[in-house]
Amino acid sequence: MTSYGDNYELPLPIQLPVCASIEELSFSYFDVNHAMAECWEAFPNLKSLSMPHNDFTGPIPDSLWESVNLEYLDLWDNDLTGSFQRVERL
Repeated sequence: MTSYGDNYELPLPIQLPVCASIEELSFSYFDVNHAMAECWEAFPNLKSLSMPHNDFTGPIPDSLWESVNLEYLDLWDNDLTGSFQRVERL
């Protein structure tokens, strides 16, 4: 699922059905200007998340670090706070 450009107002909190077949999400240049939603449990097989240039604010959601299959993460050029966690895979 990929999208590029435009300004969108997303209702928060976002409630999504479980999307087990989605392995890659890419959203860029949306000028969101609000916090990232805690909705990552809806994507249990997510391997790649690319969300640069969206002006997200606030902390990186804790639920993002619980995505056990996540291999690639791009949050460049947002106004996020906190630090990236090292996630050990066994």
